[in-house]
Amino acid sequence: EESTSLSDILQLGLEKHLEDLSLISSQASKEYTLEKALSKMRKDWEEVDFTFVHYKDTSIDILAAQDDIQVLLEDHIVKTTTMKGSPFILPFKDEISAWESKLWLMHNTLESWLRVQMGWLYLEPIFSCEDIRNQIPVQGAMFDLVDTNWKQIMKGSVEEANAMRVISQPQILEKLKEAESLLDDIQKGLNQYLEKKRLFFPRFFFLSN
Repeated sequence: EESTSLSDILQLGLEKHLEDLSLISSQASKEYTLEKALSKMRKDWEEVDFTFVHYKDTSIDILAAQDDIQVLLEDHIVKTTTMKGSPFILPFKDEISAWESKLWLMHNTLESWLRVQMGWLYLEPIFSCEDIRNQIPVQGAMFDLVDTNWKQIMKGSVEEANAMRVISQPQILEKLKEAESLLDDIQKGLNQYLEKKRLFFPRFFFLSN
């Protein structure tokens, strides 16, 4: 109350509880620091967008270098892990766990995405050749599936751009993982095809896969 005087407070005998009050104040301060750190990390991602470039002279977009995003991501994963280990995180335990899951989803999605992109960039010119497609039709059909899913993912990502919203697209990680598996099978089939070619054309041994 406004009429409460210093004398009234002293009469409460609060000095007997100074140690407890100091402990409570310190704990509250540390909890607030953690809450602010979590809030700042979320805010940092609000304006983070993926960047894209056109593939060759086509209208197809691919991921550009994402170095800044990867640096920010690794930094936030370390911070979040450290925060989870704090004894003062209890009031925000569920929030920090959800945030950690989102960061790892970003990490795993970006990692898989770049692997799929690398595979697609390598195989796309190969399977643009009708002669090769006719000789390994099974791998050609698998590449068509990868190609279709890849272009759908890229189209949706370019339209959205915001990194956190992009990785929240339904089943994006599952689709990328499926593409990775298919690309591995395609690569194995292609390697076998090249090995057979080398048996008939020894000069192919001087060429890498």
